[in-house]
Amino acid sequence: DERTWCIAKPDSPEEALQKALDYACGQPLVNCLQIQPGNGCYSPVNLHSHSSFAMNLYYQGYGKNSWNCNFSGIGILTTADPSK
Repeated sequence: DERTWCIAKPDSPEEALQKALDYACGQPLVNCLQIQPGNGCYSPVNLHSHSSFAMNLYYQGYGKNSWNCNFSGIGILTTADPSK
């Protein structure tokens, strides 16, 4: 049973990253407190990292289905732990 994570594609436009971040963090099963200043996943401080964090929380929280990692085409599934 391989673990999977949802992250944003490296070449994702900033506007799409922001939309994904806002959408994911607005969902009931997604708690984005960890990417707020002073919390554990705030660093690195960039839109790609924060969006990927939120997108993965959404993916994990809503059933780990491939369609839960689409985010208008900027999401991609990986088996490499993005926190390492």
